[in-house]
Amino acid sequence: MSKREAMDLIQMDSEHSSLNAITVVMIGSIGSGKSCTGNTIVGSRQFRSNCGSKPETQASESYTVVIPENEVNVTVIDTPGLRNAKDFLKLKDDIVDKKPDKHKLCVFLFVIRIGR
Repeated sequence: MSKREAMDLIQMDSEHSSLNAITVVMIGSIGSGKSCTGNTIVGSRQFRSNCGSKPETQASESYTVVIPENEVNVTVIDTPGLRNAKDFLKLKDDIVDKKPDKHKLCVFLFVIRIGR
């Protein structure tokens, strides 16, 4: 999905509801491109990333951008890569700690590296 398509979707949804905030939680294995995808969503390089399989994100980080056309706050949460069940349980605890208000939309985006 391109940034424009994502913005169109947000625009459509906000026209039909009182939606004013969206949280996108990036989930995937190490090196899958979560940080790059998060940077694409927010429109700038806010999350450190590289092209290798070495993990860059050590702890969950978030960044919020306001879409001016409809004044929707989009918060992207970039998470460390998952290697095993222990990592998943730690991630679950992080997400619960950062969970958005129940009146906000929360999207879990699973990022998969093509060719793996």
